[in-house]
Amino acid sequence: MMKETDFIRQNQNKWAKDEIIFDKKEADPDQVSEAFTEITEDLSYARTFYTFRSVRVYLNQMAQGIYFKLNIRRISLKNLLRFWTDEVPQAMVESRKDMNLAVFIFFFGMLIGVVSTVYDPDFPRIILGDEYVNMTLDNINNGDPMKVYKDAAPFDMFFAITFNNLMVAYRVFVLGILFSIGSAIMLFYNAIMLGSFQFFFFQNAVFLESVLAIWLHGTLEISAIILAGGAGLTLGRGLLFPGTLSRRLAFLVSAQRGLKIMLGITPVFVLAAIIESFATRYTDAPNILRALIILSSLTFILGYYVWYPYKKSLTGFDDELEKLKLPADDYLPLTFDDVKSTGTLFSDVFRLFRKLGLWPVLSVTFSAFALTLFFLYSNRNNDLLPMVSGDWFVVNLNRYFTFYEISLGFWINGLLFTAVIGSVLFRFNKVYGRQRIKPSRWFLLPLIVFFWQLLFLIPGNRGWWAIILITPFAFLLLSGLFDYSHKLNPKRVVTLAFTRINDTFMLTFLLLLVSVILFLVVYTPLLWFYVNVIQMNIDISDNYYTLFVVGVITFISTFVFFLIIALMVSGSIVLYYNISEAKYAEGLLIKVQKIKAKKLAYGLEREN
Repeated sequence: MMKETDFIRQNQNKWAKDEIIFDKKEADPDQVSEAFTEITEDLSYARTFYTFRSVRVYLNQMAQGIYFKLNIRRISLKNLLRFWTDEVPQAMVESRKDMNLAVFIFFFGMLIGVVSTVYDPDFPRIILGDEYVNMTLDNINNGDPMKVYKDAAPFDMFFAITFNNLMVAYRVFVLGILFSIGSAIMLFYNAIMLGSFQFFFFQNAVFLESVLAIWLHGTLEISAIILAGGAGLTLGRGLLFPGTLSRRLAFLVSAQRGLKIMLGITPVFVLAAIIESFATRYTDAPNILRALIILSSLTFILGYYVWYPYKKSLTGFDDELEKLKLPADDYLPLTFDDVKSTGTLFSDVFRLFRKLGLWPVLSVTFSAFALTLFFLYSNRNNDLLPMVSGDWFVVNLNRYFTFYEISLGFWINGLLFTAVIGSVLFRFNKVYGRQRIKPSRWFLLPLIVFFWQLLFLIPGNRGWWAIILITPFAFLLLSGLFDYSHKLNPKRVVTLAFTRINDTFMLTFLLLLVSVILFLVVYTPLLWFYVNVIQMNIDISDNYYTLFVVGVITFISTFVFFLIIALMVSGSIVLYYNISEAKYAEGLLIKVQKIKAKKLAYGLEREN
C-alpha cells in the first residue's frame, strides 16, 4: 500500500483534468465515461486504504457530483419537457374520438339546460337549488349580480375553488370506469347546470355582465372539465373495446392515456382558480380587458390541446412514445440501486406494495380502527350525518380520524397509524433483507408519527395543505431512518429528504391522484345502490338506518384511508433509495467494481 501523499501526488494531475472534463457542458461521451471509470477506481482504492482520510471524501464528492448532475439533467428536465411537448399531445391525438364525443355531450347538455329553462322558469331552482337562486336574485336586484365572487377572501377562495374543481374533474374522469357511462352522465349533468345557469342571467337582463364575469375563469375551467370528460371516456374505452389485448391490459393502457390527459389539464384548473379568486371579483374592470382575457384563454386551450396535437401528429412523435407501454412484469425483480424516472417509480410503488403482502396487517388494523370509531360515535350518530354526504372527507376528515372529542382517542389513533407505517417498514426490511433490524430505531417511529399526526388537528383547508406538503418529507425521513445499511445519521437523512424535491412532489402528486380516485370510486352511486339493496333485503328500522349507513361508511372509508397511507409509505421507500442512488451512486460503484472483477477474471483466464 502506498502512502496517501504518494497516492495524491501520483493522481492529482489526472483528477484536475477529469474535473475540467466534468465541468464541460458538451464533453465527449467517451472522455466522460473513461474519466468517470478512473474516478470510481481511485475511489474504490481510497475506500479500502484511506477510509477516514480527506482524499476519500474528495473522490467521493467528485463521483457524486457528476453522477447527480448528469441524472438531474437527464431525468428531470428532459422527461418533464417531453411530457408536455410529446406525451400529452399524443394522448390527446389517441383520444380524439372520445374528446369529440365529450364536446358533443357537453354542448347537447347545455342546450337541454337552456331549453328546459325556457319552458320552465323554475328549472334553475331544481338544478341549482332555491338558496343559490334566491341569493343571485338578491344580488341582481342590488345592482351587483356577480357579488358571489367578492364575498370570500382571495387566498381562501383560491384553495377552496382549486380543490373543488379538481374534485369535480377527477370525479368525472374516474366514473369512466363504469364503461364510460359514468363520465358521460356526469359531463351531461354539469352541462345542463351550466346551460340553465347561463340562461338564468339572460332572463334577468344581465347576460353580458354574466358572460364577461363567468367566462373570465370559466373558459379554462369548463374546457378542462370537458377534457376530463374525454379522459373518462378514454378510461372506459379499454373496458368496452379491448381489441387484441386482454381486457385487463387494454384497461391499463387506456387508464395510462387518460391519466396523462388529467395530469396535462391539472395546471389549467389552478390557473382558472387564480383568475376566479383574484380577477373575477373586479367586475368594474374594462369590458375590453375581460374580453381579451377570455379570448386569450380560449386561444390557449384550442392551441395547446387541439391545434398543437394535430400539428404534432403530422410531423410524428418520438419513436419511444409510439411503442405500446404495457405495465411492468410483476415477475421481474424490484431493484433499489438504480436511478429511475417518476413513471417507473410510480409503477414500483404498486409492485412493492403487492410483494410486501400487507393485506392481513391492513385488514386487522383498519377493522380495529373502524370498530373503535363506530362504537365511540354510535351514541351520537346524528353528529355523523354530514360525514355520509359526498363531501364528508373534505369537511370532517380531521375530526373523523383524530377523535379530539373522545378522551384518549388521539393516542389510540396514533397507535394504529404507527402500526400501519411500522408494518410497511418492517415487511420491507424482512422481505428484501436490507440489513438486520435494529430495535433501537423503532423508538423513533412513534415519535415522528406523533408529530405528523398533529397535522390532522389543523382545521380547514390549511390543515389539508399542511398534510399534503409535509407528509412526503415525514415519510422520507422514516424511510431513511430505517435504512439499516447506513449508520444512523440524521444529517444524511434530512439532506436526502430535501434532495430532488421535484421527484418527491411529482410522485406524491401521482399517489394523491390515486388516493382521490380510490375515494371517488368508493363514493360512486354504486355505494348507495348497495346500501339500499341491503336495506331492502334486511329488516332495518328507521331508527337504526342512519347508524347502519354510518357503520358502512366508517368501514369503507377507514379501509381506503389506511390503504392510502400504506401506499404513501411504500412510495417513500422507493423514492428514498432512488434519491440515495442519484446522490451517492453507491449501487453504480458496486456495479463498476463487479465489471472490473469480471474483466480481471476474464483476463486471467485468457492468460492461463
